[in-house]
Amino acid sequence: MMLFTKVSLGQIDTTWFDSNWKEILKEKAVFYRLIKKTDNGFLVSDCYLNGNPQMIAEAIQITPFIIKEGFCIYFYKNNIKSSKGNYINNKKSGKWVEYFGCEKDSSVYTILEDGKKEYTFKSKYEDIFTVVEVMPEFPTGQTEMFKFIQSNIIYPKEAEQKKWIGKTFIKFVVNENGNIVDVEVAKSSGYDILDDEAIRVIKSMPKWKPGRQNNKNVQVQLLIPFNFTLNKK
Repeated sequence: MMLFTKVSLGQIDTTWFDSNWKEILKEKAVFYRLIKKTDNGFLVSDCYLNGNPQMIAEAIQITPFIIKEGFCIYFYKNNIKSSKGNYINNKKSGKWVEYFGCEKDSSVYTILEDGKKEYTFKSKYEDIFTVVEVMPEFPTGQTEMFKFIQSNIIYPKEAEQKKWIGKTFIKFVVNENGNIVDVEVAKSSGYDILDDEAIRVIKSMPKWKPGRQNNKNVQVQLLIPFNFTLNKK
């Protein structure tokens, strides 16, 4: 039987999770959760290993699963807000705000009883595609893109010394002009230092050929995996 690490800090409990939010030992964790008892229930704080929050939410139940009730806010790994709003019985309800472009833009909407969104304001970033008629392309083609990654990636010395390996998935948007924007970690390798190197390489890429839909350049979100492995000597 596996015993999981749970540290009690006064009224605060800490639980550790892998990238799929499965409870795990601290040494292999990607996220951790702090739960504090409040007068009205619980305050749940999910965090990345770098200490930045992933989610802060009010809840009325924490076992066997969390039921969110009240205010909730989500964050990207770099401590930039992703969205905020309210839950009722673990369902999003009422007014919500979604942030884009490092909080420089946002969409504001109300979630109706049927689950549909009624927008007060809709960000231009809402119109980001994942599949289009003509997908974005690295200027010299996909094969050259992978060559670019292989020739530009630098295995961090600390990770190499400590034999850290893992797979990072980076998502980013190729905008209408072919520029790479909104680069972030979609799934962590488990090590910030590896994730940061993958982000650096993506940001160093040249302009792409933009995606097209209905004979018009559009924004397209892409996902690229980075497999960090150490060569056996």
